[in-house]
Amino acid sequence: MRIMFHKLKKYKSVFVILIISVLFCLDLFIRNGRPSAFDAPTHLTNIAQFTKALRDHDFPVRWMDGFANYGMPMGIIVQQMTSYLGAIFNLLTNNVVLSYNMVVLVGVFFSAYFFYRFLRLHFSENASLLGTILFNFAPYRIINVYVRGALPEFFSHVFFPLILIGLFLWIKKQDKRGLLYLFAGTLGTLLTHPFVMVIGMFVWVPYALWLYFDAKPRPSLSVTFIVPVIVFILLALGISAFYILPLFQEIKYFYYGSAERFLPGQFLTIKNYIGDQWFYFFNNDIDVRGHVIHLGLIEGLIIAGGALYWILSKKKQNFLSWVLASFLLIFFFTTEYANPIYLKIKLLGSIQHNWRMFTSMILIAPLVVAFLQDKLKSMFFFWLILTIIIVTKVPQLYGKNYLIEPQSKYYWTKENLHGNILNTVWTGPTEDYPIKKVKGEIIAGNGQILKRDEHNSWRTYTVEVKDELRMVDNTFYFPGWKVYVDGKPTGIEWQDMNYRGVITYKVPSGSHEVKVVFENTKIRLLGNVISVGSLFLFVLTLLLGKKLLYLFK
Repeated sequence: MRIMFHKLKKYKSVFVILIISVLFCLDLFIRNGRPSAFDAPTHLTNIAQFTKALRDHDFPVRWMDGFANYGMPMGIIVQQMTSYLGAIFNLLTNNVVLSYNMVVLVGVFFSAYFFYRFLRLHFSENASLLGTILFNFAPYRIINVYVRGALPEFFSHVFFPLILIGLFLWIKKQDKRGLLYLFAGTLGTLLTHPFVMVIGMFVWVPYALWLYFDAKPRPSLSVTFIVPVIVFILLALGISAFYILPLFQEIKYFYYGSAERFLPGQFLTIKNYIGDQWFYFFNNDIDVRGHVIHLGLIEGLIIAGGALYWILSKKKQNFLSWVLASFLLIFFFTTEYANPIYLKIKLLGSIQHNWRMFTSMILIAPLVVAFLQDKLKSMFFFWLILTIIIVTKVPQLYGKNYLIEPQSKYYWTKENLHGNILNTVWTGPTEDYPIKKVKGEIIAGNGQILKRDEHNSWRTYTVEVKDELRMVDNTFYFPGWKVYVDGKPTGIEWQDMNYRGVITYKVPSGSHEVKVVFENTKIRLLGNVISVGSLFLFVLTLLLGKKLLYLFK
């Protein structure tokens, strides 16, 4: 009994994190169906489509045949981590909504746990727990799950703390484990939501600078110190190349590729920082809960309290200095005054909305409250903040208008759930095309299809042709689609206005085996090769780690 009590005490923080994680998403599991949230149907469909592709042995998943009526290459664009993880759960449970909820649960637990591990590098157990609880119930996290349905952006918080831990270990402790944390955090963020890397820099860079200038002795900016960091980050980029290269190179084939990504009207005002209104509905948001971004009143007061402590302190606290400096930097980029910078720097503008900076902003108040808890050393302060969190945040952990939908809804959609902006530039609105039960059809000539075998990214037909046939495959064309007649490539027509953006081709007279298949383009093949090569080099680096570090001395 004493041993069990000792173990419970030893792992009490893990149990607390598990409890708050379950509490965060409990409403998703105890209610039937899925909550009405803006992007939830899209991510549910991604999970279903990835499941279908994996069942057809497609890997990596590029084509989603049940998406947008005639299929789209959304596997090239959509966030990988949540789609693959959800598909794995779906392969086990055969339940798309349950799989989606399980991804949320995994994201809640590991983001909170890793953030706690980061806080423990600087603070006591109680202070770290208090900071973790405040972080876990941040309004923006609740909004991302129960209002926005922004699963990948929410899940990216799993990897934010890993980069912070890696920076601490490598810069402050010169511990090579830091390189592995940097690698895992970078790779995970790239595969979860690559544009979040831009937002994360507003926390990671100031933290790295503070660590460097605060370290005693200060590490030398030598080859030994810098090169390993570059190597492991490049390895993370390399392993993600199968996704990143096609994403950036083939986005030009979509309307999104030529559109202005930054939306200047999405800036925040002071009301978003001092208000704490949780609307059941707001303006035109009737179906979903009110979509209003706010920092949270308690969070705002905590940051103000941290600033007041810093001002009144005779000896300025360096840790608090970098936290508050990061807050001011991020705050500026949520306002309209930063719009010219977003419009000038396209990579920065790729985040689309000023308020997306809250992905980093929500780390600030938890860091400040952990700092204050350790400085005040007051259990009254601990329980006061905890009580306020429970009273103000826990009641907001609910979804609105839970919808019970058939599984088939996620395995086939008529419209492009991402919007027409993610249609290809040669394709019209997908809902305007007639629904077809089969892929291959004869549209001209004399002949018949004797046998067909249709899968996610390939189809084969046995055809008997009396006079030359013109056939259509009810599939939206995209670079990589090829047609083979008896193993020999034949031309594809996809600009016929009667079949706009749809694959059509000709088959000569006689008996033929026709194969229509989605293959790798040069850029996809290059990405695959770089990913496999980088994975091999990563394993080799781990095996030869000490010897490689010795070379740089």
